[in-house]
Amino acid sequence: ASLLQLAPRTDAAVWLRDPAAVQQACLGGPGSVFDMPVGGAFDRANRRPVRLRGVVRSLSDGSFRLKGKWNTGATVSMGPTAVIDAGPVAVVISEGAAGMIDPELYRSQGVEPREKKIVVVKSATAFRADYGPFAAAILLVDTPGISSANLRSVPYTRVPRPMYPLDTMPTRREFLLAAPGAFRAGAALRIT
Repeated sequence: ASLLQLAPRTDAAVWLRDPAAVQQACLGGPGSVFDMPVGGAFDRANRRPVRLRGVVRSLSDGSFRLKGKWNTGATVSMGPTAVIDAGPVAVVISEGAAGMIDPELYRSQGVEPREKKIVVVKSATAFRADYGPFAAAILLVDTPGISSANLRSVPYTRVPRPMYPLDTMPTRREFLLAAPGAFRAGAALRIT
């Protein structure tokens, strides 16, 4: 949403999952005007739909074969998929979920990531092998959500504390300085 609102004239590629939006694009078909709220369908606590206005570029069954370094040759099916051009922003919208580790997700839909100034990739780490070689920069964004990679953002209630990586733990040096006798036989140490 922020990309469409803050940089609507930036050559970019974005993928999202929104079955209702794909259905609407299919009703209109390629070349039709697309104008409806998209996104936010699966995490209403952390996401809100954003209005997408554009033109339906293409429709497909969303199937493609991975060509990158991870699971090369595996077939992926995102289900019915539409590409909406909102100015220079290509929005790939699928009915089903898909891992974004391979740029083939975009290429299979006629969107070449190498030609974009910004490519949104929703992946914690595995994307680097295939996007990294052509990325001028990689910006990691810690967004809220039901599957955050930031474990400290999850409100755990049944975990004894402190617990790494949920809490900041002392370095080895800090640990030794705080408890110089901790390594004597039978010594116990409690870090608070």
